[in-house]
Amino acid sequence: MLGLTDPGDNFIVAEDDDGAADSEPALPGQELVPFDPALPALHAYLGDCADLSDTYGACLEDGHECLLPVLSFTDLVVTPGCILPLLVCNSRAHWVLEQALSAAAPYTGLIAVVMKEECQTRQSGQRHVGCTACIKKLQRHDNGIWPATLKVLAEGCQRLEVVHPTTQLSWKVQICADAATPKLPREVQEGRAHWAVWAWRASDAWTLADDATQLFRELFPQVRVLRGDPAEVSYWMMRNIPLSAAKRQALLGAPTVVHRLRSICAILAAEAHGHLLCTVCRCQLGHNQDVLAVTHEGTGGLFVNSSGYVHDVVAIRHIEAEKVMLLGRPSQEHSWFPGYAWTIANCGACGSHLGWRFTALQQQLPRDFFGLRRQALTSIA
Repeated sequence: MLGLTDPGDNFIVAEDDDGAADSEPALPGQELVPFDPALPALHAYLGDCADLSDTYGACLEDGHECLLPVLSFTDLVVTPGCILPLLVCNSRAHWVLEQALSAAAPYTGLIAVVMKEECQTRQSGQRHVGCTACIKKLQRHDNGIWPATLKVLAEGCQRLEVVHPTTQLSWKVQICADAATPKLPREVQEGRAHWAVWAWRASDAWTLADDATQLFRELFPQVRVLRGDPAEVSYWMMRNIPLSAAKRQALLGAPTVVHRLRSICAILAAEAHGHLLCTVCRCQLGHNQDVLAVTHEGTGGLFVNSSGYVHDVVAIRHIEAEKVMLLGRPSQEHSWFPGYAWTIANCGACGSHLGWRFTALQQQLPRDFFGLRRQALTSIA
């Protein structure tokens, strides 16, 4: 897929409503079939990749320091639990992945992922936080040109803090603590402790996760929220709220789960009835309520185009026709969503690249939707 930019019950499901994109009738004798949100997570457009899950994937102890090969991205934040697809055909990234694949246990298949913009703007004394990612699937494609093309699916594992960034391809990093959060004792929950319940709840990660979940449901009624450990919920929220990379980087750098969830609750409260705008010209493209769950991860995810550029995409139910300009004819080539053809979508006001419109090739729901680049979106309450 090409772009204009150069190189259990716990999961989300899409729900139909009365939106214009979903209201087209089926053909006679046919019925509309809901799209399976698990399909995009397979990243089938990369082809058949060998499963390395049983070989790689060791977690490191909290506080552990080590040297890891580093991949840096502009305006891209990887969190624990997210899937990072890569199509690598340049020598630097190729070296990084080969180093990870050939590393000794427990570092086999591990890379450090940081946001490039964070490296450039970080001030003295400010924490430089990224995420480890473990290679889960791999395909080598030898096209007769060195280096061979690598097609990779990696999964974000643990937060890390950069101890010593260098100009080299491996950096010294330290694994950040994200231990499981215990629930409040029963006597505290029932108000039989020395301190008032409200005082405990303000610092209880489970309570804050419930608060964030409620706020998210009110803001994005079409999406079902991941339930589980507060740390997992906080990372899921980071991936599914339409936030700039800078805001998500700040959340990733929060010292504790409680700090992160407090910030997420504040963001969700401020975004109530908010609008989605074009980053360049501030043209209103839609509302927060237009966000649609179309992937196993939630409202979007990371996808790589045929040139190797990784896009962070969020799905939007619809955009008014006069606010978007479509370029070219729909194409099925390298489509991130099986059964859908993509068309490049630019802002109708300024012409900047917003993302793509996806249209169903079969009788399925949604009939169409927009996959917009997070970098192209901003929001205002």
